[in-house]
Formats: sequence, C-alpha cells, structure tokens
Amino acid sequence: MKPDKNGNYRLGSPQGFTADITQAGMMAAKEKAHANENTKRTKHVIRDTLKENPDASLTFLAERLNTYGIPTSRGKRFNKFNVAYFRKLVKEEMSVKNE
Repeated sequence: MKPDKNGNYRLGSPQGFTADITQAGMMAAKEKAHANENTKRTKHVIRDTLKENPDASLTFLAERLNTYGIPTSRGKRFNKFNVAYFRKLVKEEMSVKNE
C-alpha cells in the first residue's frame, strides 16, 4: 500500500464494520436528518396541509413546499417521491398523537 501525497494511508473498508458500528452510524444519520431545520419546516407544512385537506396529492404537497421556498435537506426542490417519505412520517406522528 502506498501513502497518498500527504503521507497518509487510507485504511479499512465497510466490510469490517461490526453490526454495532453500522447501527450507530444509521442512528447518527437519522438524528442528523431529524434535527435539520428544513426537515422540521417540511413536516410542519405537510401536517398543516393534511389537516386542511387529508386527501392532498403528493404532487400538490411538493408544489406547496416549493412555493414556500423550502428546500430539501440537500438544497433541492421537492418532488412527489421525496414528499411521500415525509407524508408517511407526518401521518405516523399524527396517528400517535391521536391515540
């Protein structure tokens, strides 16, 4: 193995990760995603829209989020596919609160 131009070696691969390390990484990624300010705003807009219109389409929700200028966590525009994930989360949260 050769060092890079700074003299550092790139060691390891994900094949050697234990289940605990893999799970910890997934949990850290989820926590980061839920703490994202755009994620909070997105869920809030979807929750309010579903209260007004429970049968709102994914396309309608995406258009509303884009109209409000809310970007995805990566700074992109919303589409019906990534809105489906958020609608599922919001509906689960709403059903838990109603129980």
